[in-house]
Amino acid sequence: MAVISLDFSSVACCPSTIRCRAAQAAVDDALAAVRDARFDLDHTRITAPFTGRIGTHEVSVGNLISGSRAGTSPTTLLATLVSTGSVYLNFDMSEADYKTLLRDRQKQGGPLAEKVQIALADENHFIHEGTLDFIDNTLDRTSGTIHARATAPDADGLLTPGGFARVRLEVAPPTLTLLVPDVSVLPDQSDHIVLTVASNNVVTPKLVQIGDLRDGLRVIRSGLTTSDRVIVRGIPTARTGAAVSPHAEPIELTPNPNRGSVGS
Repeated sequence: MAVISLDFSSVACCPSTIRCRAAQAAVDDALAAVRDARFDLDHTRITAPFTGRIGTHEVSVGNLISGSRAGTSPTTLLATLVSTGSVYLNFDMSEADYKTLLRDRQKQGGPLAEKVQIALADENHFIHEGTLDFIDNTLDRTSGTIHARATAPDADGLLTPGGFARVRLEVAPPTLTLLVPDVSVLPDQSDHIVLTVASNNVVTPKLVQIGDLRDGLRVIRSGLTTSDRVIVRGIPTARTGAAVSPHAEPIELTPNPNRGSVGS
């Protein structure tokens, strides 16, 4: 049997080599500390990522602040910056309104219903305009709504972030429609009728199909024409077949400030 003898003395490092490697490790550690300090120094000057308006400063010069690259520890809020060119308007629409939007889009056969009209809290009319650019992909089961977002230009500076507004979404191009005062529409079991005055000045009821209510006026989808004379006053005393002496009456609008979805 052959015997092999190994000499481990040649593998051991000399003391000078160990001291050299230890010194090199200390140098590398110091260089890493320098790079880390340079990184922190480069990020002591914060540049705004977009053009906007800055709020109140939360800290002053000389205050101690904290930060974490990994986001694992609390960081100090310096200030809040908001955009001034355009703002996001977040709002929720009901499931019924969402279904109406989808069906109207199918009827139009294109990507319509992108125009959004906006009215602020102190405005009675929708004078601001925006663009619908996002609709969520799921409905909220707890509220029965779906989240949406519009982008609106803020040229006059009135759209303050955090404020509330009313939103109206146009699902189709504007069309002419017939409207009558809501008080002139009478229920008749499951139908609705409107009392009109015929050419011989005789009260004549007409069956109509109604739509939604807009500023105190009821949309008439069918049953009336633009030449029909509708009785808007004295309805309780008007009897079918009775002769009357009609005269023109002005129609007054009743603006509804609550019409439209609320967003912020």
